Amino acid sequence: MKNVLLTFCVWILFSVLVFTCTKNQRTRFIGGYQRIDLPYNQRLVNAQWQNSSLWILTEEMDSTYVPKMKWLREQSSLGTCEGEIVFYEHKK
Repeated sequence: MKNVLLTFCVWILFSVLVFTCTKNQRTRFIGGYQRIDLPYNQRLVNAQWQNSSLWILTEEMDSTYVPKMKWLREQSSLGTCEGEIVFYEHKK
């Protein structure tokens, strides 16, 4: 009975964390996947976390630039709860 109660409490706590966090917070602290579509004709230069906010530095694409997908991945020391953000660049 104690194991069932403990499992239920852990599940409730996890659910509260998942449903009350923003997408950035979930990706950074709990792990998971997030897709970010950059504005048209903008290419990714850099991305970094500042607390639970994700700062994205972009610049205009040259006319010869080919849009790409770029990944920002966390590699934790424990190997668990690793997050991944994929940036999609688009040209008009």
